[in-house]
Amino acid sequence: MKTENAKSSAFLKTIDDASREQKSAVIAQTEEYKAKRLLEAKEEAQRKYNEYIEEQSRILELEFGTNTQKRDSILKKEIIDARMRITQDVFGAVEKKLVSFTQTPEYKDFLIKSAKKISDLCGSFPITVFLRGRDMQFSEDIKAVFGNISVEADDSIKIGGIYGVCAAKSVKLDDLLETRLEEQKEWFYENSGLSLSH
Repeated sequence: MKTENAKSSAFLKTIDDASREQKSAVIAQTEEYKAKRLLEAKEEAQRKYNEYIEEQSRILELEFGTNTQKRDSILKKEIIDARMRITQDVFGAVEKKLVSFTQTPEYKDFLIKSAKKISDLCGSFPITVFLRGRDMQFSEDIKAVFGNISVEADDSIKIGGIYGVCAAKSVKLDDLLETRLEEQKEWFYENSGLSLSH
């Protein structure tokens, strides 16, 4: 009887270990895919930007000759417009990818992981987490993992993700996908080479 229990325990542990490895592999693949797509988008944006600037510079040199101040003013405006278009194209594509991600099985794991981060930061204090209305299907999964969490819908969440409020600490913790996207925009502006000072 003990041998059978030991075998059953070992078998269950093996299954649990295998599922954890699979989950880690899926998360790693997702992160790698997102990083690759962002790098590709950045390289494409840089290429388009460089082509556009070269073309516009040639045109402006011919049209305005030595009138440097006027030429610089027009070029800056065109660069700003081009930068805005490129940024909108890049982040429009990224937003579509994030929306697609919210329709994958990995999205539920992402929400649970985000809820855990929020829970860890608030300790034993009660927390209310907020999801998009269509993500409320995961509320029971989140509650099952964390005992002191209540889950509510917030239709102002555009893309997805989660944020939590710990009233006892007067803290709002944000792990929304749209917030992450906005943070990436700041990084993109600083690191993409689309700055006017370059």
